[in-house]
Amino acid sequence: MAREIRLQIKPDNCRACRRCLASDVCKVRAIVRIDSDEPPFLDAARCYDCRLCIPACPFEAIRVTGDFLPSVKTIC
Repeated sequence: MAREIRLQIKPDNCRACRRCLASDVCKVRAIVRIDSDEPPFLDAARCYDCRLCIPACPFEAIRVTGDFLPSVKTIC
């Protein structure tokens, strides 16, 4: 069964930094850059959705897609 990866790199926010801080914190090397002047992409086959890369990017280029907040039940 395929895993659902909930992370996405927003190309409009990505500055294609010479040293990608988000890529540095990724333990499984799921953030991949082929050309140095192009923004990286997320390799879904490697990513296990740990989300360590989100706070590492100073330009907020990595986000969680969709609405994945747990539902809250109120007790009356």
